[in-house]
Order: sequence, then structure tokens, then C-alpha cells
Amino acid sequence: MRPAFGREIRRRFGKPLAETSGSGERIELRLRQPASFDHIVLMEDITQGERVREYSVEVLAEGGEWKQVVSGQSIGHKWINRFAWAKTAGVRLRVTRCVASPRIRKMAVFSAA
Repeated sequence: MRPAFGREIRRRFGKPLAETSGSGERIELRLRQPASFDHIVLMEDITQGERVREYSVEVLAEGGEWKQVVSGQSIGHKWINRFAWAKTAGVRLRVTRCVASPRIRKMAVFSAA
């Protein structure tokens, strides 16, 4: 890997704005104050296999409603999701299809622009 590329990856994804982990079909991440971000990194604990088959990521809108910003099929070891800028104090992962109870090793939001 070229040094400049590695530096850019560390700049973008070296320090999350916030992160959490958990298990189950819904995992919420509450930020201390609203923040703007455009990437979320999801990582499954795959020691017992990949469990997530479909998911969506939602942000808490001003009116208190959850708004979907991205969806996907599998997470596996790591999946970096990019979406339009969102400013919010809440992020939620909803697993809509799985083969066993999901175990999320990391869910982190980044301002990677």
C-alpha cells in the first residue's frame, strides 16, 4: 500500500464521531449532540458465522421519526456504507433478515469527506 493512500484511510476512518456494539435486530447509537456524517462502518462478530442477510441504517429526523439513509444485504467482517450527509443525534441499525441473532462488533459513524 502506498503511504499516501494509508494516510488518507487513517484520516477518514481513524477516529469515529461515535461508536457502539451490541446484539439483536436493533442497535441504536445516541450521540451527545447532533453531528454531521456521511459514512457508517458496520462489523459483525463473525466468530460464529455471518448472520445478517439484510439491514437498513436509519437516522433520527427532527420530528422524532426514523429515516432510512442506506440499506444492504450482508455485513460480514466489515462493511463501509456511504450516504448523503446526515445531521442527527441518533443512528439505528435494523436487521430485517438474519439466520441467527445478529452480533454487531462495531457500529461507528464518520465524517469522511
